[in-house]
This record gives sequence, C-alpha cells and structure tokens, in this order.
Amino acid sequence: MDKQIAITGTGAVSGLGYTVQEHIQNILAGKMPRNTITMEQYGFDPSLSPRSFRARDLTEGPITTICSIPRTNEEFAEAHGIKKPSRLGRFHLLAFHVAQEALKQACMDGGSTEHEIGCFFATGGSGIVEEMPGNAVLSQGKRLDPFAIIRFLPGMLSGIIAQMCGLTGPGGVSASGCTAGSYSVVEGAEAIKSGRIQFALCGGSEAPIARLSVAGFCGAGVLSNESRPFHKNRSGLVLSEGAGVLMLQDASSVSSTVPTLARLAGYGNVISLPRGEAITDLSPQSVAQVARQALTMAGIQADDVGCAHTHST
Repeated sequence: MDKQIAITGTGAVSGLGYTVQEHIQNILAGKMPRNTITMEQYGFDPSLSPRSFRARDLTEGPITTICSIPRTNEEFAEAHGIKKPSRLGRFHLLAFHVAQEALKQACMDGGSTEHEIGCFFATGGSGIVEEMPGNAVLSQGKRLDPFAIIRFLPGMLSGIIAQMCGLTGPGGVSASGCTAGSYSVVEGAEAIKSGRIQFALCGGSEAPIARLSVAGFCGAGVLSNESRPFHKNRSGLVLSEGAGVLMLQDASSVSSTVPTLARLAGYGNVISLPRGEAITDLSPQSVAQVARQALTMAGIQADDVGCAHTHST
C-alpha cells in the first residue's frame, strides 16, 4: 500500500501578506495587493520606445501596476538574523522566509537533527533576472563580486535554503516556469513514498520584478494593469513576486503534537502540445488527462471534489 502524505506546515509571502494567516485574512477582506510603478523605475526612457513597456491592450497605456512585497531585502535579513543579505538573491530571502514559517508550524524549526529532511524548491529563473544589472558592471570593465554566481544560478536555491535551515536530506530544484512549485511538491512526495526520507520541505520562490522581465512579458503581450483571470474581457496578468512552501511528511510518522493540516492524495503530470500549435495553447484533453491522473491516484471521483483551484496565467 502506498504511503500517505500529510501536510504539517505551510508558509507564504506575497503582496497580500507575510504569513499564511495574513493571506487568508486579506483575501477574505477583499484586499488587492497593488503598487503603482513607472517605467523610469527600471531605468527605461519611455521616449525611446514607448511600446516596450505597454500593456497587452496597447490602448491601455504603459504597465503601472505590479504586485510587489513592500519589505526590502535588508528588512527580510534583519527579521531573520541574516548578516550579509547582499550575498543572496531576493528569491533566496523569500524562500527562507516561508521555509521558517512552515518548519516552525511542523515543529521542525530547530533543524534536522534526528531525521533527514528533503529540500525541494523551484524558481522560474529569478536569479538570472535579478543579476542582469551585472551586465552594466562588465561593460565598464569591472569585476563582479564573488557571490554573484550564487545569486545568479537558480539551481542553487534548494542547497542554499537547506544550508540556512540546517536540512541534510536529498533535494533538487525545478525550473519549469509556472508549474515549477507543483513539481517540487511532487518530487518531495515521491521521495517520501520511496522510503528515502520521512520529511520534505517543498515550495517555490519567484522575484521577477526587474526591467528585463517586465519588458519581456510586455513583449509577449501578457501583462495588464487589471487582473481578471476568468472574465470574458480579461486583458492579461499582473506581474507579482512571492514564495510558498509545504512541509510534507509520511503520515504514519506524524507526532500527536503536530496537527495534520491536509493530505496530498493525488497529482498528475502531462506534456501535450500538438505540433504547429502556439506554445501557449492548452488542449482541453490535456487538462482532463492530468485531472484523471490525480483523481485515480487519490481513489476518488470527480463528483467528490469540492473545490477546483486553477492557475490563471
């Protein structure tokens, strides 16, 4: 019989709040995490090419709305006792913040002394985006600081978080774009089911609010100043930053002093894009296929599902 996976800790940070509880409260209160920006904030002269930073609907004007986190890197570092935040990228700091919340809730914040805890994190490429200013340094004939490569490589995310949290189990980094965080959860669950470990810290962290990513998403025609994902007149998405994490555990090993918040019953995965179709096209058949995989693993029927929460990019 397959091992059951319990969720014993959660962590979240975004423009909606710094903890899971703050997110719940602000969502129920209908709060919208929006900050107004200008193109000049990205070192961009709008008189040179005003179309570069325009919304998907060109009549909407330039992008002026993002969902950023007010707290600075230095403030995150001070809150967690990190002495040299300049050695880390913003996506590292966001990941460490949510990891601390989840580990504390699961009563594992003292570090992994008795059990190995896996560390599986994900990012779409925040390190590369954050380090683009380094091009200006190189163009001036200057040398990059020795920690630039650590901030740059997305693949070091899990290793850095594991080191900062004192975790000693297996790990890995997923970089599959919008689905990357889900992949990290599946990786952790599979590691537990295989018997390699009993605990896994799994999540994703993204800090894409930089000149290159804003211009790139505008160039792809997907950014908007209004986020209405299922509206018939939706015009795109609002660029955001944040991180989220789950603490997974072999359900049979959960202590009576640690509450089980939920169980990970099933998941699915499919890559299916017909030749010649646009890369953004997703067939209804693919969605149905991956849903059936998850339902079959969970041993339930579609009518048993009480809520369907979808990614709305």
